[in-house]
Amino acid sequence: MRLTIGRKLNGLIALTLIVSVLGVVWTATDIFTSDLGQLLRKGALDTAMLLSGRVRSEMGNLAERGGTLGMVSLEDFRNPEDRLALIERLLVRDPDLLAVSLYRMAGAAPVADWRVARPAAKDKSLASPHLDRPELERLQREFPLDLQAVARGEVRFAVASLGDGTPALRMGVPFIQRGGGVFSELLVLEFLPRKLNSLFEETTEYSGCLVTREGLVLASSDQRVCEVGRNLAALPILSRPVPAADTPLQMDFAGLDGRRQLGALHPIGFAGLAVLTQVPFEVIDRARRALHVRAGLLGLIALSSALLLSLRLAGAITRPIRELSVAAGRVSAGDLSARVPQRSVAPGQGDEVTVLSSVFNQMAGRIGELLIEAAEKARMEKELETAEAVQSHFFPTRELRAGRLALAGKCLSASECGGDWWQHALVHDRIIVAMGDVTGHGVSAALVTAAAHAAFSLGIRRIQEETPESSSEKWLETLLSGMNHAVTAAANGAATMTLVASVIEPSNGRIVSMNAGHRWPYVLRRAGDGSAGRRVETLVSSTGCALGEGPVLRLSAEAFELRPGDAILWYTDGLVELKDRSGHTVSKVKLLAALEALQAQHPDAPERITGGFLEFLGQLAQTGSRRLPDDVTIVVGVVGLA
Repeated sequence: MRLTIGRKLNGLIALTLIVSVLGVVWTATDIFTSDLGQLLRKGALDTAMLLSGRVRSEMGNLAERGGTLGMVSLEDFRNPEDRLALIERLLVRDPDLLAVSLYRMAGAAPVADWRVARPAAKDKSLASPHLDRPELERLQREFPLDLQAVARGEVRFAVASLGDGTPALRMGVPFIQRGGGVFSELLVLEFLPRKLNSLFEETTEYSGCLVTREGLVLASSDQRVCEVGRNLAALPILSRPVPAADTPLQMDFAGLDGRRQLGALHPIGFAGLAVLTQVPFEVIDRARRALHVRAGLLGLIALSSALLLSLRLAGAITRPIRELSVAAGRVSAGDLSARVPQRSVAPGQGDEVTVLSSVFNQMAGRIGELLIEAAEKARMEKELETAEAVQSHFFPTRELRAGRLALAGKCLSASECGGDWWQHALVHDRIIVAMGDVTGHGVSAALVTAAAHAAFSLGIRRIQEETPESSSEKWLETLLSGMNHAVTAAANGAATMTLVASVIEPSNGRIVSMNAGHRWPYVLRRAGDGSAGRRVETLVSSTGCALGEGPVLRLSAEAFELRPGDAILWYTDGLVELKDRSGHTVSKVKLLAALEALQAQHPDAPERITGGFLEFLGQLAQTGSRRLPDDVTIVVGVVGLA
């Protein structure tokens, strides 16, 4: 069975890969071959534009240095001997500098004055410049430099060929200025453009040269193609009308050797110069042949890889199927430890066989895990029941009465163990009530409430040992200080506990409270004039830091006078955060209205009031006591009329 599936998979995968590889190689070869000429055309044009930018920058530097020379020399070289010394130094320092001429302005026309050539610069005994007016006039005819523009303050260039065919550049520089914005003397430098030739040295892909409008080559990257000093006026691309500056010209043409060329011409904007790049079409043919050879080699490599890959793929598919079949047989025989060997892949990733193997391993392992989880769940439920039973002893179990005051409370946890806590105590004819809420709920919160309950019990014992005349404020300070230390030590900064504590004196109705970040208790006042309306007041309006936020607790005590018929409601935030059926939080108005109605029915039975209040909340939110989103605790105290 396995061999049959493997052969089919081998044939199918191999055929698919071979066809795909051949199609990709054929398409890629066709695309690259058709686009090769266009790429080379773009390369020729880009090279021409790059070189023209270099030449333009270098010519600009020459113009800037020449202009600087003329301006700096404005005041320092008025004496003819100083000028001669300057020119000699220039010739000695710059081997490319051939000669320097000086023209003066006679009216509106420049007149040749004198000229110093390179041979004279080597003669250290030279005392006066060599003046040859016919020679200066001949140079001006052969190097047509716009001296009128130079006299207006511009640096101009001219290009011509020397007697031996070597190209040379002339640069005119304004030398001494006269009033009215016209320069009285002009400096003309003649030099070889060898620095320009160095700009072409890095160009290897395309033959590039710098030519004049008449076809004279000034600089070249390949002397075999376009030798410096050679005239290329016969090239068809140079016979075209000269384009404007920064406007390239591109065309195919026959070179001087008769071979077909691909070239581009780009003017640089100085002295009619332009950059010419060219590449023989033989390069395109060689590139095409090389591309076909490489494509063929790539196809052979791809076909060999496809055959090997098909064998590996077939084995990778059939091997997991066989392993899955063996593992399934072991599981059916009762061996739940059987597993399918699997590659390391993320869940849900890989092919269908890999996913099936992963699901099989998970199912086989899950059966054993479920047995362990069932036992662990039973143990945890037993422990939670025990913890719930222990925590139930932290809350009062019956109603407390002292004088005309009676109070009762109820705590409903969102889980088996909650973070709400409350307790009361009767000490020296005074009632102490405390209610707290630990952040969160569950076992961790229940541990903090256990620490708070222990600290409360210890604090009550200390208060009982004090004299009965001690103030209620001092009792609260003693009680809350000890509880703060206990919560800080138990939670270790991971949780805090809000708490409100009150000391009630039933004999006179005075109640003193401290609030450590808890919800303000409400007092439902009995109307003194016998009207139906009830006024709502807060038992304590100040607040402070919660227990467990720091080692020192600073809270202020507030006193309140209770009257006969008043009702007090202590509660945790689970009450006001409870939502009704429409998803809105239960409003304070509804809560107090329900409290008022229940007190009217049971004026002296706080336990019935708390029971009816919780039943009202369950109907309003349609939730049972074990499905609350947060712990809910309420304590109701009523002051009797008689």
